[in-house]
Amino acid sequence: MHKITSGSKLICRSSNLKTSAVFMWLLFFSAFVQAQDLQEYDELNVEMNIPRLGNFEIPVAIKGEHAFILPESLFDLLKIKHEETSKGLSGFIVHPDSTYQINWQGPTVTYSGAIFDIPPSHVILTNTGNYLRADYFGKIFGLNADFSFRSLSFKMETQKELPVLKEMRLLKMRDNLNRVKGVIMPDTIMARRYPFFKPGTLDWEL
Repeated sequence: MHKITSGSKLICRSSNLKTSAVFMWLLFFSAFVQAQDLQEYDELNVEMNIPRLGNFEIPVAIKGEHAFILPESLFDLLKIKHEETSKGLSGFIVHPDSTYQINWQGPTVTYSGAIFDIPPSHVILTNTGNYLRADYFGKIFGLNADFSFRSLSFKMETQKELPVLKEMRLLKMRDNLNRVKGVIMPDTIMARRYPFFKPGTLDWEL
């Protein structure tokens, strides 16, 4: 009877060791997968061409076959109104009645009363900013950002009269009017207004 009891204890100990080994392996595998997930995208600056405006560099994230854009960076560039909220970002596109809300917790995007559900894999949340997959800017806001992996660059196409283009058009009209009136504008030093602007890329033929 004593021998059977000892054998049972040995079997139990062996079983416990195997269970612990499996548990430790699962922990290691889980940590490895999480580490892979954290490293599945790259952040870098790429060039974006906007017709009639010029070339700019914007921060993006590359994940698989898709590029992701920081909404704040693009909206700053285009002078689209935005402000941070407890859940994400809100503002309006061109007109005050064309309001939008980006909810990173959903994730969802609400634009002009329509709600767009975004798959979690189509956003990238980081400590420095949150990215939205580039094609959604065209599908939702009409800001078509075509990304080329070959040249690592974007080309923006839109039918909207963006605030930055409207401002430049009005500036051009004012300059032309001053020339007609014979007004000579004094030389001034203009402050840098657009991020990563490359001199000589503006097209004034608006």
